[in-house]
Amino acid sequence: MKPYIRFTFAFLLSLSAGTALAQTKTGSLHGVVVDSAQRVPLIGATVTVASLFDTVTVITDRQGAFSIGRIRDTLVRTRISYIGYRDFSSRVRIEPKGTRMDTVALGTADYQLEAAVVQGERPLMGQRGDTLIYHAEAIRVLPGDESMQLVLRMPGMEVKDGKITVMGKVVERTYVDGRPLFGENSESALQYLEARDVIDIQVYEELVEEEKIKNNANGKKRTVMNLITRSKPEKSINVRVEGGYGTDLDEGADGRHGERYRAGGTYRYFSEKRSMGVRAGTNNSSQGSGYNKNTYASADFSKRWGKEFFIDGNYSYNNDFNRSQSISRQVYFPTEDYQSRTYDDTSRTENGSQNHHVSLHMRYNTKNDFLFFAPNARFSRSVSRSYRGALNMLDGETLNRVATSQRSDGDSYNISENLAWSHAFKEGKHGFNLSADGTLSKNNDDGWQVDSLSSTSDRTYLENTAEGHNRSVSGGIGYFYRFKEKYSVGVNYHISYENSRSKRLAVDRFTGQVDTSLTYDYSRNYTTQNYTFNISHFTEKLYFAVNAGYRSSRLNKDEAFPDERRDRITFRSFQPSASLNYTISPTRRIYVNYSSNAQQPGVEQLRNELNYQNPLSLSGGNPDLKQSNMHSVYIGYTAAKTEKSRTFSLNFNGSVTAREIATKQVFFTEDTPLPEYNGYIAPKGATLTTPVNVNGAGSMRLGAGYSLPVKALDITFSANAGCAYSRRPTYIGDELNYTNSLSPNLSLSLIGNKSLVYQFSLYTNTAYNRTSNSRKSDNNTINQTVATNLTVNIVKKIYVTANYNYSLYHNFSYADGDVNTHILNLTFGCKLFKKRQGDINITAYDLLNRTANFSTSMLADYISYNWTQRSGRYLMLNLSYKFDKTGKLKKRD
Repeated sequence: MKPYIRFTFAFLLSLSAGTALAQTKTGSLHGVVVDSAQRVPLIGATVTVASLFDTVTVITDRQGAFSIGRIRDTLVRTRISYIGYRDFSSRVRIEPKGTRMDTVALGTADYQLEAAVVQGERPLMGQRGDTLIYHAEAIRVLPGDESMQLVLRMPGMEVKDGKITVMGKVVERTYVDGRPLFGENSESALQYLEARDVIDIQVYEELVEEEKIKNNANGKKRTVMNLITRSKPEKSINVRVEGGYGTDLDEGADGRHGERYRAGGTYRYFSEKRSMGVRAGTNNSSQGSGYNKNTYASADFSKRWGKEFFIDGNYSYNNDFNRSQSISRQVYFPTEDYQSRTYDDTSRTENGSQNHHVSLHMRYNTKNDFLFFAPNARFSRSVSRSYRGALNMLDGETLNRVATSQRSDGDSYNISENLAWSHAFKEGKHGFNLSADGTLSKNNDDGWQVDSLSSTSDRTYLENTAEGHNRSVSGGIGYFYRFKEKYSVGVNYHISYENSRSKRLAVDRFTGQVDTSLTYDYSRNYTTQNYTFNISHFTEKLYFAVNAGYRSSRLNKDEAFPDERRDRITFRSFQPSASLNYTISPTRRIYVNYSSNAQQPGVEQLRNELNYQNPLSLSGGNPDLKQSNMHSVYIGYTAAKTEKSRTFSLNFNGSVTAREIATKQVFFTEDTPLPEYNGYIAPKGATLTTPVNVNGAGSMRLGAGYSLPVKALDITFSANAGCAYSRRPTYIGDELNYTNSLSPNLSLSLIGNKSLVYQFSLYTNTAYNRTSNSRKSDNNTINQTVATNLTVNIVKKIYVTANYNYSLYHNFSYADGDVNTHILNLTFGCKLFKKRQGDINITAYDLLNRTANFSTSMLADYISYNWTQRSGRYLMLNLSYKFDKTGKLKKRD
């Protein structure tokens, strides 16, 4: 047979086979997995279906059910597994109309509970389909430890700023055995569930409620954490009680040692269908800036009716007081006007506030509808007292001093609501969404301000009265259409209207004259319209979306005082965005995001008025400001090698801003009249700052992270490295200046995860910064920080805990620029009762007397050094008790 005949025959044969394959109908498989003894659903069981064409893995839902569609083979191998149970395997025939398996009942595995507890040699990580599994049994914990202790010691997991992240993705929900036992707060289960009850921690993605009505398995998802437990609890009761009393180690200004105290309690009840909680307390022993006192109380509840309706509510009260002191020094670079110039600023403040907050959230979702309603209300009262003293020096001589004392008393309220409704037709083929929002707020403020300037005989005593309100309404409508099972398009329109008014009257008590600079009366109306078109493509591995947005904003501003003026300004912007998420494998993913955002100038920035509350630091507006436009890009890659429990991440982000709203600074070497501000005379040594639009701003950062367990030392090691670059424009007088900053850094951490005698963590960060500007001024610094926490269990229940932090700041460019700070907290305590529920300890805070926090930064024409007062040193005796009980629900529950 000739070659071209063989080729034609093979081509026709493959074509006919492909046609037959294309005409093959697909089927589906459905089933339920339960416990063979109790007949309860097994949530999170892994179901794997292997056919001639592909292999699909899914996880059972809260009812133990699973569903797999688009199966192209008529005979498949089905395997079902669940931790602690025997595997199930069977061949199943797939019918064109779908096949429903008989209920699969799994029996428990043949090993004792004690053997499971001692499984300390299991690897930290594993993988099953798209689910990442952390084996909690590989971490040794003490009785009474909460599950959060497990998360803190796992590679790739991090708790920071109140958020839990796994390989860079924020965890939005935490389930227990597949159920929302502890509600929808991602941290509640980790704070109250005992660590020794957790066998494994599963991390996977699930559809958000809004996407479920679209019947799109590859729509928008959230990252969730599922704790697999031994006890399979159905409810949890948690009680916390604490108290403490102590004294300052140093004498106060009155020659006495101040008192320190804390007392509080919490009660919580959790179940899948309902939860409630109350908490209250008071303390003046929290660490931070200055002296802090806080009294709080809150109550919350949630109730779930079936799968469709969910409601939760919250009330909270806070009474806060803070007294602090800060010092800053600005060292300016030499110019033609001076060889040396410094500006010292010292401030002391006392702030008090009372806040009441009430919120309610209701969610109703069925197969075709999603309805959300959330009203909120906040009522606040505040009191503020402050003193500021400033000293301006030029070439070694004092130019002037300024002193300002202020008092302000205010109250405000804010009431808002959010309503959203989405409906889908034809099993999510297409649908629409509607939204409506509203806000009503009002504020009142009364006070006084006393100013004095040493270079003049002027002294002002201003009495201030201010008030304002804000009303806004908005609404939106959208439509989406899904076609070819893997594509979706949508159009959205949103309009908002905002009306506000601000009034302030400042009268000099000595002369009775109105201060026209600090007095104003203006209103504004803001109308914004947004038009958006988006298209997305989604498969099991790829999600790609492109959005084209257009925004038009109309600002109507009416000034009634000090001058009558009407401004009509329109801002328009095109705001495209795009995102791509690609799953190379269950443990390797790529993320790419691009966005464009227009930043409109604020009303105060547009007002052509001068603010001279601090006569040495003047500020004014610019009515000619334009909106800025930022273009941002983010690229990320995450990977995990589960067999070795290693994780790796690489990311890049950068942004470029057109017409950035920067600053223009003018320094006055003599008393100078300002005709654009009604002839106000700027004193010698003052600086005037105004906003201006400048091009050329941008930033970028490249970072990488790596973590792995070190078996020889029983620790988890993590390393993160990065390098950031930024370019910021500023006008100094009429000269445009660019400040360039290059900042590489390296951080390392070690966390002990297996010893019951000691637990420790060690963190270190080295950051180098090189800053230069167009004026040929350089500033090179290095910051080294070390933080360590060590707990040693001396005997069974006696322990010692030490927290130590060290920070070194060194300036290579200027002499005498080194700053060393140390802080050490030491605790000696004893755990009480069989399960260590009680604790009594003595804690010494800040033994090394670190009196202030230090920070520094370089700006366009000066270096800023800042010191902030810390809470002080004190000794406290602390008592605490916790009661945790989990169990099964009774019929009446």
